[in-house]
Amino acid sequence: MVKKRELVHIDCLKLSRKTLTVKPNQRYYLLGVLDDNEKTCWVEFMEDKTSLTVMFSVLKALKNLKDKYGLEPNIIETDNAGEFCSGEYALNKCTHPVERFFVEMGIKHKYTNTYRPGQNGGIEKFWQTIKDEMIQDKKFRGPKEFKDELEKFIVKYNKKHSK
Repeated sequence: MVKKRELVHIDCLKLSRKTLTVKPNQRYYLLGVLDDNEKTCWVEFMEDKTSLTVMFSVLKALKNLKDKYGLEPNIIETDNAGEFCSGEYALNKCTHPVERFFVEMGIKHKYTNTYRPGQNGGIEKFWQTIKDEMIQDKKFRGPKEFKDELEKFIVKYNKKHSK
């Protein structure tokens, strides 16, 4: 059964080079989706945070939340970073991949106020939990090892934090 959710929070996190063995000039990112009510999460691993990559990662994350946990959002809240939006009052919502995806899916896109990360505090606290419980003092040998550990973390987190 699919449960319509009023609000989910989405954010990106840049992984430290100390966390993951990488090629020179390679960066890795996480896209996190956190349900505001049940605190159910999903995280996608990304090799860049271009708006197109983020759009496909949002699509995959929302599909996994729906398939695995029966959650489907009506509203998504993000910060104002370029990978998520063209701005609340921008005219090019139909050409920005993430904005367009939300329009096509009938999802309302809310924005936090600029320079106010506390407005998206749930996902910021979630990032801290990942750092403390999964990443801290660990060095992953590559993306596959990291993704395998991340999937285990997601399952454990959702069992512990979901209502």
